[in-house]
Amino acid sequence: DRYLDFVYQPMRDADGAVSAILVLGVDVTERRRAEEARRASEARLQAIYSSMYEYIGLLSPDGMVLDCNDASLQFGQIRREDVIGMKFWETPWFTHTAGAPELLRQSLEHAALGQFIRYELPLNRPSGDTVVFDFSLHPVQNSDGEVLYIVPEARDITELKRAQAALMQSEKLAAVGRLSASIAHEINNPLEAVTNLLYLIDRASDLPESLRTFTHMAQQELARVSQIATQTLRFYRQTTARNAVRVSDLLDQVLKLYQGRLTSVGVAVVREYHESPPLVCFDGELRQVFTNLIGNALDASREGGKMIVRERKATDWHTGHKGVRIVVADQGHGMSKETVSRIFEPFFSTKGITGTGLGLWVTLEIIKKHEGKIKVRSSNAPEHHGTVFSIFIPDRELEKA
Repeated sequence: DRYLDFVYQPMRDADGAVSAILVLGVDVTERRRAEEARRASEARLQAIYSSMYEYIGLLSPDGMVLDCNDASLQFGQIRREDVIGMKFWETPWFTHTAGAPELLRQSLEHAALGQFIRYELPLNRPSGDTVVFDFSLHPVQNSDGEVLYIVPEARDITELKRAQAALMQSEKLAAVGRLSASIAHEINNPLEAVTNLLYLIDRASDLPESLRTFTHMAQQELARVSQIATQTLRFYRQTTARNAVRVSDLLDQVLKLYQGRLTSVGVAVVREYHESPPLVCFDGELRQVFTNLIGNALDASREGGKMIVRERKATDWHTGHKGVRIVVADQGHGMSKETVSRIFEPFFSTKGITGTGLGLWVTLEIIKKHEGKIKVRSSNAPEHHGTVFSIFIPDRELEKA
């Protein structure tokens, strides 16, 4: 097929009457095809531009918004007409983040001079959530080096930053675990020697009874130190297979580790064990769960009080699964509803620089791995305050019984 552009020109005689019509046909096939190709290309670019998950826009050299894609509009919860014609740094994308408008204004001044700008930019959504972006400003220049447009682009790297922080924290914990295991192993050797010497002293027939009492006390304290060292080794050498263990034994092991802090803070532990059958589980991981919960209960109980640690055979009435329920309750300062709603989020912490925000997140992941459930109730009222964590772990062996 060919495309012709026709021009009809009337030809007039000396009296002005039309004596003929000049018909001129120009072949515009290539021009037509080039125009169609250009429109198709623009349509494809617009489709890509609009459907990108990354946030991208188009600015004039002085920072005025000329266009933006749908993803950026969704982030700011705004319409295109709300931002077109505005200065970029004055748009709702940045007004919720302190210091961001001035940072963007200065960055655009450099971009307008032809500089490529790139940095990490944390921004607050209108809802208050913080999102970290890999942000850049790319100047588009003509052949003479004149800046025609500035293209802002932002890629959400929040999850990547969290993963990097979690990996770094995991590596730190692994290093601390290896160091603790090494120290515990080295402590065991002199502990055995001192224990043997005390045994020999205690066996002496001419030892006064008053001194024998002291040797018995020393032997008891050394046995406690040995238990702590052994327990530290167990924490590092977690098994990769499920074992049948008594939950009460795991709870007691953790409480022994915290015995010194429990005594110094003045927290009385009430054990309510109902001798449930052995639970088939990853015992090292559950020990970590109990360590997190009891440690948090201690942190919240700086003014003493009572801590209840309970385990019993139970049934999840929603699913019919049988298993074991574990409860850790304290009389600490408690938590607000807002805090309770976020405690299982990774990196959320109320302990300032001393908290990693990973303890309860790891706890939740371990319980999910065991197909269990965890619930929390808390109150920070002046008269009635405290927190209760309740965990249910199903056991297939119990269901067969």
